[in-house]
Amino acid sequence: MVVIIGLALIQLVFALHVRNTLQSTASAGAQHAALADRSPADGAARAIDLAQQSLGSISVEAEGREESISGVSVASVTVSAPVPLVGMWGAGRIAVTGRAIEEGRT
Repeated sequence: MVVIIGLALIQLVFALHVRNTLQSTASAGAQHAALADRSPADGAARAIDLAQQSLGSISVEAEGREESISGVSVASVTVSAPVPLVGMWGAGRIAVTGRAIEEGRT
């Protein structure tokens, strides 16, 4: 019983680590995409780069786009990766989205 509880705890820790890392990289990617001289694709590429530096061998996917929320233009980056299953292998996917208000384009 102790071994099962221990493995479940390890599983939870890995899943939370991946989710928190993805949330951080999605936000950083959105902030990068929101700059006046950047595009949503730049933000997605930045998020993938940061996530791969932090998570190593986990395959990460990202998509950047421009949205309008209540009439305000925002850059949005969605990042997804597999849910780790007792280690760094996946058993599903976690997807998170980061948003940032865009700078004025000239």
